[in-house]
Amino acid sequence: MREPTTTPDSLALMICHEVGHHKGGKPYFPDGDGKDTWASAEGAADYYSIRGCFTRIASMMKTPTARLSERDEALLEQTCANSTKPTVCRRALQSGALMARLQWNVFSNNQPVPALDAEETNLPPATLLGYPSPQCRLDTFRASALLQERPACWYRPL
Repeated sequence: MREPTTTPDSLALMICHEVGHHKGGKPYFPDGDGKDTWASAEGAADYYSIRGCFTRIASMMKTPTARLSERDEALLEQTCANSTKPTVCRRALQSGALMARLQWNVFSNNQPVPALDAEETNLPPATLLGYPSPQCRLDTFRASALLQERPACWYRPL
């Protein structure tokens, strides 16, 4: 919350992510015996955060004044042009980009900066339960905002 790039929308998305651990559905974190718990995995929480939460509350919030670079704003416009709710899509992806970049700033691990015009190419052999790469998180936010399937960079159905 104290990060200078945090906006009311990105804070709302962070809260929606935490709600997503309760309402995001499968896959779930396992308990000590390998049985599913109540807590949705990180990718499921990210996916839920836009589709299940942010799109519902964005209309009740003031329109944000924070902006990304001109290039990223143009990419947002292009990406969300065919969305049923382009303004909410743009706000959600702007917030998702800020969250992914915050993760990258904290845990870069020599990974490229997440970008709206990029896509994670590393595919895991099985579904990841922990945090995927920052780019994969951004890909997940984008897929959720555009009502697409969960991306293969973290979700590997059986």
